[in-house]
Amino acid sequence: MTRKSLAPPQIPEPGQRSLIFHDGGTIVIFNVDGRLHAIKNECPHAGAALCSGRLTGHLIQCSAHGLRFDVRTGAMSSNAGLRVHVYPILKHNDEYVLELGTDSTSVSSNATHIN
Repeated sequence: MTRKSLAPPQIPEPGQRSLIFHDGGTIVIFNVDGRLHAIKNECPHAGAALCSGRLTGHLIQCSAHGLRFDVRTGAMSSNAGLRVHVYPILKHNDEYVLELGTDSTSVSSNATHIN
């Protein structure tokens, strides 16, 4: 399993998002109500970037075709079979670590609460 430590500037404030570059691709991290969620920055439908989409609650809307995905689980809101890749974020001591070698669909293993 590959892990990437997140620097403080990579941790978004509540209601914000940040972009992480990794292995030729990007991952977007959302802070929703003090909880961090990380997803692949690519819509599984047509590959459009999700980072610029409208975030409403836990749903990110793809700006290309309007598909909405839950940032906690990666599932499309109207079709759970279509998913975006989700990455767990762990807090170890005072450091946040992004787990890159795994796919998680569990709400509890993906969300990291900021204290």
